Amino acid sequence: MLTPILLSVFLAWVILFLPVLFIYRPPKDIDSIYGYRSMRSMSSDELWYYANSYWPKLLLKLSILTLFFQLVLLVFFGFIVSILGATAIWVFFLLVSIMLTEMKLKEVKKCKE
Repeated sequence: MLTPILLSVFLAWVILFLPVLFIYRPPKDIDSIYGYRSMRSMSSDELWYYANSYWPKLLLKLSILTLFFQLVLLVFFGFIVSILGATAIWVFFLLVSIMLTEMKLKEVKKCKE
């Protein structure tokens, strides 16, 4: 009985850890290892810093929403469905956050030109 609870807590911790890490430890310079990396974000220092400020905040909001969905799924459908559902929802939200960030970067770049 303890294992499902620990797995749920671990998943919640992982879901919240990534955006919090990027909020409190943003990358200092453009690199190919750490930070929000895309062709557009790495094209200039301004877009790099903007992307690495915007994306983690967006991802944190979506991660909190994921945890809400995980709790709802746990209450109504049980442990397995909540873990699988939260994982699928979070991966979907990761993709959504990347798309929204790229759209925002495109908008910022267009305003600067």
